[in-house]
Amino acid sequence: MIRLGPAHADSLAEAALDHLAHAHLAVVAGSAKARTQFGSALLRRLEGFESCRSIRVAPSRDHRPEAVLMRLKHSLSRQAQVDPNDECELANERLTLGSEYSAIMQSIHRHLRSVDDCRWQVVLWPDAGLMAERWPEVFDQVIEVVQHAVGLREFQDEEPPTLHRWILLGSSALEERVERPLGPLRRSDGLPGLLLKLT
Repeated sequence: MIRLGPAHADSLAEAALDHLAHAHLAVVAGSAKARTQFGSALLRRLEGFESCRSIRVAPSRDHRPEAVLMRLKHSLSRQAQVDPNDECELANERLTLGSEYSAIMQSIHRHLRSVDDCRWQVVLWPDAGLMAERWPEVFDQVIEVVQHAVGLREFQDEEPPTLHRWILLGSSALEERVERPLGPLRRSDGLPGLLLKLT
C-alpha cells in the first residue's frame, strides 16, 4: 500500500490517477468530508478519459448489509448487459453466508464479467467502509468476488480486456483493515492495492 497526503482533494486526485494505472484497489481513508471531496474530484477527471466508465455507487440509507450490496449490484447492472445464459459459476469460491448473499454476489460477478464496451471501469464505493466495519465477513466476500472477476478478465488472453479499478471510501476502520489485512486482502495473489490517507 502507498500512502499519499496530506493534500488538497484536487491535487491528491491528480496524483491518484497515476497510481491507479497500477493499483486495482484503492482505499481512501479520512474524514467524511475529505472522502466526498476526493471522490468528486477524481470522478470529474475520469469523465474526460476516453473509453472510461466511472460508476459512483450511491450510499445506502438502509444500512443492512443486503441493502448495501443491492445498491452495489444495482449500480453495476445499469452499466452492463448480462447474458441470462451466462452461468458464471463461482463453484470454487467461498460463498457461505446464505442463499440471499450468494445470489447477490453471483450477480455482481456476472456484471463485472460482462463489461466489454470500455477500456476502463472505475467503481467508487462509498459504503465500503461501513461494510468493512460492521460486517467484515461480507466485505471480504465482495473483495473475493471482485478479485475473481478481475483475474478472469484482465489476466487472460482476451483483447482488449476491461481494466477494473475499485476505489473504496471509508474511515479509519477501513484503513486499519487494509494495513492489518485478513482474508482476501492478505493473499499474495490478491489485487495490487493503494492506500490514500486524506486529512
